[in-house]
Amino acid sequence: MKNKITIKDRYEFLKIILCGKFKPFLKNEIDENIVSEVFYKLKKNLDKNNYKQKLINYLKKYYGSNNEVYLTSSGRNALFFILSNLKLRKKEVLIPSYSCLGLIEPVLNKELRPVFVDIDDNLNPSFKSIKKSISNRTGVVIIPHIGGTFARDTKKIIEYCKKRKIIVIEDCCQAFGLEYKKKKIGTFADISFFSSGIGKPVFTPEGGWIVIKKGIIKNFSFSELEHENYDEVYRRFSDFNKKFSNNPFHVLKRQIVDRLKSISKKNNPSFVNKKKKDLNNLSAYLILDQIKKHKENLTKRSKMANYWNKFIHINKNIKIITKNNSIYNKFFIYSDKVHKKAFLLSGVEVENGYVPLHLRYDFKKFIKTDLTNTNKIWEKIYSLPTRPSYTNNLT
Repeated sequence: MKNKITIKDRYEFLKIILCGKFKPFLKNEIDENIVSEVFYKLKKNLDKNNYKQKLINYLKKYYGSNNEVYLTSSGRNALFFILSNLKLRKKEVLIPSYSCLGLIEPVLNKELRPVFVDIDDNLNPSFKSIKKSISNRTGVVIIPHIGGTFARDTKKIIEYCKKRKIIVIEDCCQAFGLEYKKKKIGTFADISFFSSGIGKPVFTPEGGWIVIKKGIIKNFSFSELEHENYDEVYRRFSDFNKKFSNNPFHVLKRQIVDRLKSISKKNNPSFVNKKKKDLNNLSAYLILDQIKKHKENLTKRSKMANYWNKFIHINKNIKIITKNNSIYNKFFIYSDKVHKKAFLLSGVEVENGYVPLHLRYDFKKFIKTDLTNTNKIWEKIYSLPTRPSYTNNLT
């Protein structure tokens, strides 16, 4: 069968990696030498810059004076602190089943109840499904902009929830830099959160932030945070740099480790409320350095998307999901496994889509609406690489 991975296929795949012809889905684009220099100066107190405050100032200017900005060590921690400060009386939180564990984990940490809703054909939450799911127990609706594509039902969802005094939170973890009709993503709802972690538009080892319209949450506070020294942060950057490099042996190691993780299953994962880390000054430097390049990176991503559009256009058996109103953090397509296999054996790593949350672990116990579209398409979805550094070596 064409879909089956044969021993010969595995050999060819290994040869591509070891010959340095493999193009990983993710690649570190941070200059290691510059980071080493900044690390040394910060550690020795030779660099007295407060990069955390510089990052806050940059983001406040970016989002406008009507918004408050708070830094976190990850997108999921950002959502955790938002939910902590909201002090919800109504305990149900609506989220799309087609999303990552990072969205449901803070909900469970706060002992809230997730309700799974369906997605539209752009993989973003469906207004129809949300409207059907809202009850007198609904406290929050979360709208992810998956892959950096604007959730087209955003305005309808916000307007409908506002009439019912339901809080709407934008999940912009994959969408920094996206604008819709000249309005920045994260400013449609009163509350939003972002990530600068692995696989995000601002691609660093860790980081995130919260954007809240002034007056929505008074006296926003964080629970006790764990502070880290520069050595710990720099060690994580070094691991990150190796994991997402072009070095064939590091690529091979990541492939093996990721494969082992994918076949390791836990029936009942324990979402323990772990100690939350404060964002270190070195991490803030990395985020600020990368965030300033976002316009240039968006242009390069757009070129990559155009390349894939032209490449795929001739093959009617592959459907392009990511089209308009996107920064192309992920270029989603839909096809049979035979085409996915062809990409891999040509040296292009693809990223699998999500396994819907209602099909994972014991999450089937939670309330869900009719998830027709989610169930119909999830198994055939994957994403092609659009890292800015690929512009020249894929085209």
